[in-house]
Amino acid sequence: MCAVTQVWLGIGDALSDAIERGQLDLLQQMYDEWPFFKGLLDLVEMVMAKADPRVTAMYDAKLVRPELQALGDELRAKFAATKTQVLEIVRHQDLLQDPADGASPELNEKIRLRAPYVAPLNVLQVQALRNLREFSVSDGSGARALYQPSESEIIELLSRDPHRDGKHPFQAAMDDTLMITIKGIAAGMQNTG
Repeated sequence: MCAVTQVWLGIGDALSDAIERGQLDLLQQMYDEWPFFKGLLDLVEMVMAKADPRVTAMYDAKLVRPELQALGDELRAKFAATKTQVLEIVRHQDLLQDPADGASPELNEKIRLRAPYVAPLNVLQVQALRNLREFSVSDGSGARALYQPSESEIIELLSRDPHRDGKHPFQAAMDDTLMITIKGIAAGMQNTG
């Protein structure tokens, strides 16, 4: 979810099951005494700190057919439940809260400072995907149905791209925008820099 689901999806169900069976104290003891378990939950906590469910909700609202949006809602609910369970086990009020427990105040600050720069890239990515979809929809006659860029200055400017491989200049520009946002978002999700 801008959220590396493979890191946290499923662990919440396992933690929930153990907590419901009355094993919260055991999980907390494991976190305190088992380096592997501590490392696992610390990793999950870090990944979840980088995630923003509002971003995935925006992608769903703008790009996903309404009949499929329930899956996104379900994943966001699982994310919230997993976050609650991890925080309960590590005894934090918020993600990456306690530097004494190995959490990095620098990492928390980096995530906080990068968020205002990564969020606009997400918005641009959604818009690029929407533009590409609308541009590529055909009405059966071969004409582009939903979007036909017509401002000659824009088309002229975009036509200067030597790497457009026979694509319409607008489509080539949106493809480039999509790749740039993918790289920018990925860079913003890293721990370094």
